[in-house]
This record gives sequence, structure tokens and C-alpha cells, in this order.
Amino acid sequence: MKTVLVFATLATFVMGQVMAQGEDKLTVGGWNKGDISLSAKFAYNSTKEGDNKENSFKVMPCLGVFVTDDIEIGGQLGYMSTKYEVDGDEVDKYSTFSVGAYGNYYFSPKLQFTPFAGVNFDYMSTNYDTDDYKVTGFEGSLSVGFNYWLSDCFVLQASLGALGYSTTKPDFDGADSRNEFFTAFNTKRVRFGAAFRF
Repeated sequence: MKTVLVFATLATFVMGQVMAQGEDKLTVGGWNKGDISLSAKFAYNSTKEGDNKENSFKVMPCLGVFVTDDIEIGGQLGYMSTKYEVDGDEVDKYSTFSVGAYGNYYFSPKLQFTPFAGVNFDYMSTNYDTDDYKVTGFEGSLSVGFNYWLSDCFVLQASLGALGYSTTKPDFDGADSRNEFFTAFNTKRVRFGAAFRF
């Protein structure tokens, strides 16, 4: 229920901002063909269920270029650290590195509040410290989000939800690959960040 309420609140806010701005309302900011975007996205999640606790943190720097006023393509790196605890004792810990490419389509690139839809393709490598093995694979996903310009060169960003596919495989002998289609409109997929325009 909490996840549904968070998503509904964000969706309502986004739609309200879009409807409040007329297409003829130009304010600060606005993407243009040839712009270069340097950004960083962050995500933090903490879940507790009984004596079990999970904490994760992710950071993702990105560099993109606008091939038109409303289409951005770029590359991204990612690092995520996750830790599980039971009764206050750490029972599992792993870290994930990723490298990939992305593309975003901005529906109203000239407005201060700008919704967008994005597609991501990433190669991922996860190291499990407790059991001393590695899992590698690929992931492709679709997501939605928005930008809010604070000045002509600085913009706040948020993205939420994902629909995607991943394929992964552990590096020990006899391991089978895992293929998964997923939908993740929850707090684990909410990412906040900021970008500079050059």
C-alpha cells in the first residue's frame, strides 16, 4: 500500500505540473540540440521486516548529449552496495558495478518542468562477499521521470519505476543463467539526482 501511495502521489504531482504549464510558457532552462548533460543519480533504500534488515545505496554518474531538442543519448556508470542483517548481525553483503548506455525522450524540453521517458541498457557485475562468488549479466529497462530547472544550467531530476528484462549467471561451475522480466514501480526504483548543462 505504501508503494502505491508514493507512486500515486508522484504521478499526480507530475500531471498537475504539466497541466499547469501552457505550451507557450517559457521559463528558465530548457534543453537544446547540442547540449551536453553531466548528471549524477542517487538511490537509497532501507527495509526492515521483523529482525531482518536490508540497506542499499546506489550512485550513477551519467554523461549525455542532445541529438535533438527532445532526445538525449549517453553513457552511464553505476555502483550499488547492499547489506543484509539479522538480529543486528551482518549475514550477507554484495556490491554491484555497472556500465551502460541510455536514451531519454523529453515531452516538453522548453518548459521548466519536463517529464521524460527513458530506456537503459547495462552490463552488471555483482560480487557477493559472504559466499565469495560473482554474478554477471545484462539488463534493459524502461522508466519515467521528470526534470525541474532551477536555473539555465542546473536541473533537478527524478525517475521512478521500471519495466525491463535481465539475464544473469553466477561464475561457479554448473550454474544456470537466470532470465527475468520485471516490473518495479516501488521505492527501490525511485532515483533522485541533478544535472548540469554545458
